[in-house]
Amino acid sequence: SNQVSELSFYRSGSFSHQQKPIRDPDHLYSAAQFAHLMVTKFAKAVALGSGGCFAASNPQGFVSWPQAFNDEETHGCIVWPKIKSKSRIVEKVLRTYKGDVSQVLDIARASILFQRVEDLQTCVGAILGHPGIEVVRVKDKLDLELSSSSAFRGVHINFTFKDSAACDLGIETHVCELQLVPVGVFMLKSDQGHKSYVKFRNLIGC
Repeated sequence: SNQVSELSFYRSGSFSHQQKPIRDPDHLYSAAQFAHLMVTKFAKAVALGSGGCFAASNPQGFVSWPQAFNDEETHGCIVWPKIKSKSRIVEKVLRTYKGDVSQVLDIARASILFQRVEDLQTCVGAILGHPGIEVVRVKDKLDLELSSSSAFRGVHINFTFKDSAACDLGIETHVCELQLVPVGVFMLKSDQGHKSYVKFRNLIGC
């Protein structure tokens, strides 16, 4: 489709972070606790400027962050993601990364939903140009020609924080992930579609 081809200039890349990665599992998980707070704050900021939405427990399943930003009552129904569980980390390390825990790049993570692909593009640009982070990988899972993954479609951006707060906390090498997902894809993933995806993921061992 035209919407997919418009995003074709975003290219998937391998992990090429120049700083020394965290290889100790306990250190990695400890750093993720702090990084997760920063990811959530960062996700709110870029969603506000790009018309992004967040998953919610309301009947619609999501809320527009620009509309909900000043509405404390609406904040209560937003479902903020948790850090990846230890059991899932172990599973991923053994199945996919041959025991190298440093390759798990989505322990601290957040998802932003979009009703329009133009808003998703705006958000990608804001993230790639943000001075407070270093982008280390972009996975374009919207473009069928570029993505070999059978996972749900979206743009996944991995990055580290390079501001003074991250350095003070000692998490400047911890890689985080933002998933930018069309609302329609999210709605599929959040119900029966996710169960099917998990079954497929287990079958192929990733």
